[in-house]
Amino acid sequence: MKKRNWFKSIIGISLLGNLILVFFLFHKNEVDKQILEQIAFIGIQSNLVQLEGSIYYQIDTGWSNQSHVTEKLEDVIEGISLAFEIGKRSGALDKEKENLLWELHGYLIKFKTESGYPNVVLNDKDLDDFINLGKKLRSSGWGMNLGYGSGWSDFEQKTRTLLS
Repeated sequence: MKKRNWFKSIIGISLLGNLILVFFLFHKNEVDKQILEQIAFIGIQSNLVQLEGSIYYQIDTGWSNQSHVTEKLEDVIEGISLAFEIGKRSGALDKEKENLLWELHGYLIKFKTESGYPNVVLNDKDLDDFINLGKKLRSSGWGMNLGYGSGWSDFEQKTRTLLS
């Protein structure tokens, strides 16, 4: 009889341990998703808003500090790279999210100029491209004095609008 009670105790402890493990794994997955959303918000969305603001500021000031726009573009691209890295490490970046980030990266990298910071000089085509980018950012919902959300779904919707 003692062996039977001992066996029931071991089974009960094992079941309890497995339930605790499942809870922690589920909780970790939720935390990873929240981290990815925060990175998308801080590292990408806020930098896109700053890029839009920088473009319009440069337009208003006659492009007096062109390198500021290219710096802001670089900040966005670095934010995308950070989202890739942390999303991959945490497992929160599924294939659909990864593809969306790659599309955004591919779209923005076309605007990158290699004229050498801090003496960036943009030609007329570059200026026109940045002006059009500023318009697209604003019409997509990323701009100064516009409200924006911090969730992945909001980021995804605005990114798809920008890329269309």
